[in-house]
Amino acid sequence: MAWRRAVLKRDKKRCKICRSEKDLQAHHIRPYAQFVELRWELSNGLTLCYPCHKVFQGKELASVELLELLVVSPVVG
Repeated sequence: MAWRRAVLKRDKKRCKICRSEKDLQAHHIRPYAQFVELRWELSNGLTLCYPCHKVFQGKELASVELLELLVVSPVVG
């Protein structure tokens, strides 16, 4: 999927939480089902590894501000 590839590329193929390069997933900051107009916006996605994704999945609305900050934070290393 083009959106997933674009999110991973922007984030330099590293989890934005723990910096892992394994089991990466593109996570929707604002839920896919509720925000149809944002589904394919690059700014509505960030790269998370599977374990970090499990922490945030289903809690997107409670975590929007934190996740949005992670999108704009530089990828180091």
